[in-house]
Amino acid sequence: MRIISQDGGIDLPYDNVILEAMYDCKSIFAHTGTGQPYRMAEYSSVEKMDKAMEMVRSKYGEYLYGEGGAMATANFYVPAFAFTPPKVFRFPEDDEVKL
Repeated sequence: MRIISQDGGIDLPYDNVILEAMYDCKSIFAHTGTGQPYRMAEYSSVEKMDKAMEMVRSKYGEYLYGEGGAMATANFYVPAFAFTPPKVFRFPEDDEVKL
């Protein structure tokens, strides 16, 4: 899944970053391990920031993927499956986060 910053200027692969909620500045940062973290979003309250983090996890959990393989309890093969709509999450603006 791709995660996009509030302003649309940053686009990162969710599987390769660590998101951090910074409570002192009510911002969400993405750490890539290559230097300075990226500010992905900023909110007016800690509650809105926490809700945005919950929204990312929820969006990521919507996608199913299976590699397929032999069924352990029966004598047949289960084909691979994937539900692959565009996997993108853009951090909502402050006024778009409903508590």
